Amino acid sequence: MAKNNLVAKKYAEALVALDASESTLQELKLVTNSLLENLGLKSSLENPSVTKETKFKILDEVFGSKVAKNTLNLLKLCISKRRTNIIGLLAKHYEAAYLRINNIELAKLETSLDISNQEIEDIRTQLEKVFNTGIKIETKNNPELLAGIKINVNNKVIDYSLKSKIKRLNQSLKS
Repeated sequence: MAKNNLVAKKYAEALVALDASESTLQELKLVTNSLLENLGLKSSLENPSVTKETKFKILDEVFGSKVAKNTLNLLKLCISKRRTNIIGLLAKHYEAAYLRINNIELAKLETSLDISNQEIEDIRTQLEKVFNTGIKIETKNNPELLAGIKINVNNKVIDYSLKSKIKRLNQSLKS
């Protein structure tokens, strides 16, 4: 698995060098999700008894009108080099390379309740000031927080959740 990750990273970095765009990232996520949701498609592409030409036709039919030429060519290269098993890893590695090349940090925002797009935008603006870089936010609902928010940017955690406050209070009472 580690070898697959390394190979997928190299392929993704090569694609970023050709086309570092948000649309390509979304295309790779579409491909990954399609493979996760359609096991028949995944097994057809990974089946060694299916010819390379048939796999190319499958890719053209399924993704030909949905992804750019560079993305489709990368998928075909994976098939040509018998690296079909890394296709599902490409989106993750492309995103990391895309963010790095564009000087953007990924912030993981956990909330106990849904928050509005405006609140997310306000948080993003504040984080950009604090970290002096572009910020892309991924949100996740986490009812275990009870209330408040928890933000992780580049392994730096900002925790304003009720759960963490209760935990700190409990520790201070035990001391």
